[in-house]
Amino acid sequence: MSLGAPDPALAPAPPAAYAVGWPAIDELHAECDALLAALAVAAESEQMRAIDLLFEHLLEHFGAEEALMQASGYARLDCHKREHDAVLRVVARVRPMVEAGDHDVARRLAAEFPQWFGVHAATMDSMLATWLREAAAADEAAPPAAPGCGCGPVGG
Repeated sequence: MSLGAPDPALAPAPPAAYAVGWPAIDELHAECDALLAALAVAAESEQMRAIDLLFEHLLEHFGAEEALMQASGYARLDCHKREHDAVLRVVARVRPMVEAGDHDVARRLAAEFPQWFGVHAATMDSMLATWLREAAAADEAAPPAAPGCGCGPVGG
């Protein structure tokens, strides 16, 4: 499997608090930050749409990270996924509250989520990015595969 070395010039610069040094993850973090900022300033009439956009993004964001973990054989996938799942449950619980007219809960989510996100990015996502960089470096340093189908010695 080839993870390919990332080209940092191809990813937008995320907020420094969320950057982990793997462009695909950094791009997801920048998108998430923008959606949180939009939720923070959303008028009450726009909060449902902002929460829906955030939730859809989180499904994609967490799915992409989990796919990277799965593809690279990352040992902490289960722990990382449990944290993602817990966040999705929280956002899913906020939606019906806002729909019922509790607009303060949307503002609290927008205010408190970045605190969790900063810690998650600095710990779990940073460890994942380090793993991915090391795996990509090892992949690039590996000798080319021997000729043949890869299922046994040639001519044997």
